[in-house]
Amino acid sequence: MEVNIGTKVQRKTNKETFQPKVQTKKIGKSNEPPKSKIKPRIIPFPLEDMVSTQSDVIDWSSPGKPFGSQKKDKRPFVHLFISIAGALLVGTVMGFSVLTLFFSDHPNANSNTIDAHLPAPSEKTPAANKQIDQKSATIKPTSMNIPALHVSVLQAGNYQSKSSATAVAKKYRTKGFAAVMSDQAPYRIYLGVAANKKDAQKLTKRYAEKGITVYIKEQSLSGKAPEIADLIQTLKIGNQLFTQLQAISVASITNPEKAQIPANLKAKQQAFMKANQKSNAYSNEIRAAMIELARGLDQAVQGADELSKHQSTAFAWFVQEGLVRYTTGYEQLIYALSQKR
Repeated sequence: MEVNIGTKVQRKTNKETFQPKVQTKKIGKSNEPPKSKIKPRIIPFPLEDMVSTQSDVIDWSSPGKPFGSQKKDKRPFVHLFISIAGALLVGTVMGFSVLTLFFSDHPNANSNTIDAHLPAPSEKTPAANKQIDQKSATIKPTSMNIPALHVSVLQAGNYQSKSSATAVAKKYRTKGFAAVMSDQAPYRIYLGVAANKKDAQKLTKRYAEKGITVYIKEQSLSGKAPEIADLIQTLKIGNQLFTQLQAISVASITNPEKAQIPANLKAKQQAFMKANQKSNAYSNEIRAAMIELARGLDQAVQGADELSKHQSTAFAWFVQEGLVRYTTGYEQLIYALSQKR
């Protein structure tokens, strides 16, 4: 019988490998035949390193065919079940406590609620509610009065055919008179305009001398429209220019002397143009009418400027034509504004 009595470790300082040696010693008698000299067994690794637990063993396996197996511990599922049951129990108790705190009907319950910090709503009587409804019903959109433009228009006739009206207007222009045709049927031919009937009769007399029959049509262009920023001020400036320019043109046509042109005429035109730049924010119909107003005044001011340099009735009729365009544009604006109410 052999007993392992220890391990004798031999270390060499040279480059030889570390090889521990084990010596054995016979104790008692043995029936085995005696052996020759027994060489010590060489263990390639220290015995201490060979001692390991089952937890250090690595099982090599594949997803399809595992070569090893491991015992499953069912205790984690028990812990998970206990955790879930505890959470549900705690949540139920807390929820019931909150509901009891805020929504209990018991007189001794807490009077604080979620919206307790908000002011109490004021109670209104049916009479007060009725009064508020009446005030809401009487509220109407803000409207404004459009500055009135009083004119006396000289009209030569009406035509159902646009081509016929165009030919007549062209004939009057070639003779040096003002001629403006309306845009829609019946097509009207306008040969001049004045701010009052007296000045209109002076122009009618000049046409009669040329054998042209015209009649006077008095109009007052005004109305109401939704409030539009700066529109009233723009129209007031335009109407002031219209009054000044019509007086200049009528005086030049009836009296061949040199016309007196106000010095502030161009300054007023520039003020109108600057105010009219805001028409880009208007609707398409209103913007088109404002553009027509600007074109008419521009033509009339240019004619007056030339009239101050060269005294000629042709320039005076040119001013008249611009004023007629301003009048038709003003009528178009009134209609466009009335559609916005």
